[in-house]
Amino acid sequence: MPRYIEIKCSEEMSVIICTALRNFAAIAYPKTPNSECNLVACDALLNAADVFEKNFSEKGVGLINRRLRMMLKTAIEAHYNIISELENYETKNQSALMLKVCSGEVVSQEKLHEAEYLDKQ
Repeated sequence: MPRYIEIKCSEEMSVIICTALRNFAAIAYPKTPNSECNLVACDALLNAADVFEKNFSEKGVGLINRRLRMMLKTAIEAHYNIISELENYETKNQSALMLKVCSGEVVSQEKLHEAEYLDKQ
C-alpha cells in the first residue's frame, strides 16, 4: 500500500487543505516548550501542509501521508466549523465535499461553488 494519498483538486481546494492543516496545527497543538507531543503533532501537520503545497505546485497533485488521514479529516471539519461560526452560516455541504476530496475523490471546482451556494441558502 502506498504511503501517500494522492489528492487531485483545484488550486482553490489545495489552498483550503493547506490552510486547514496549518490552522488546525496552531489551534489544536500550540507550540509550548513543555509539551513535546504538541510540538511533534504541530510540526507533522505543518510539514504535511508544506509537502502538499510543494507537490501540488510541482505536479498538480497534492500528497498526504496515510498516517495523517484522520488529522486531515479533523482539520477540514474544524476549518469549516470555524467558518460557520465566524460567517454565521452552515458549511456542512462544503465540509462534506472537501472530505471527499481529501479521501482521493476527484471533485470539480464547480461542485465546491455549488456546495458553498447551498450552504448559504
